Amino acid sequence: MNERRRTSGRPTKEDAERLDVMVLAAARAAFLEYGFQAASMSEIANRIGAAKPTIYKRYKSKEALLMAMIDGEVAKLERFVRDATLASRPTLDALRVAAQLLFDYTSVPDELAFRKLLYGEAATKPFIADQMSQWRLVLEAPLVALVSQCQEAGEIGKEFAAEFLTDILIDLIATPLDRIALEPCLPEPAHLAQLFEGRWRAFERIARA
Repeated sequence: MNERRRTSGRPTKEDAERLDVMVLAAARAAFLEYGFQAASMSEIANRIGAAKPTIYKRYKSKEALLMAMIDGEVAKLERFVRDATLASRPTLDALRVAAQLLFDYTSVPDELAFRKLLYGEAATKPFIADQMSQWRLVLEAPLVALVSQCQEAGEIGKEFAAEFLTDILIDLIATPLDRIALEPCLPEPAHLAQLFEGRWRAFERIARA
């Protein structure tokens, strides 16, 4: 009897979390396929076999769904950056590996397509642009720490502050990806590899000064 009440009553916390994951995944797929304006809450509900009120109970609008997606991306990036910057020895090679991992992570087609979608919406929705600014904050702190450690180890010059060098590194990585995200066709992997190599060499010249 107790088991029957549990299965037919209110969903558990785990059930609610799984449903949220499904809703956000369905919304992301719908937004990328149809565009944010054209995608409907009904389409999102249909993708998970749920009624539209099920979506509205959790997210009052498509904008709320998009904000939740950005929050999820920020949290995922924060975990990724933390793992990417953990190194047993703070060397320039370790910093390169971290930068390469971040570049690869943000240059996959799905991430670039999602970034393009966000840029389109941020142009008319300042609150989305504000939320997207959290990405840079997530990148900065662990990279500044790694750059600073490399300076102390003598791997990087001390002419420039660690914060300044980190800004340069993020700009070198992020700027070309921002441009690529807005292009109609994505580049081949070989082009992306060359792009990162050139950007890293530029940073290395500055960092070793």
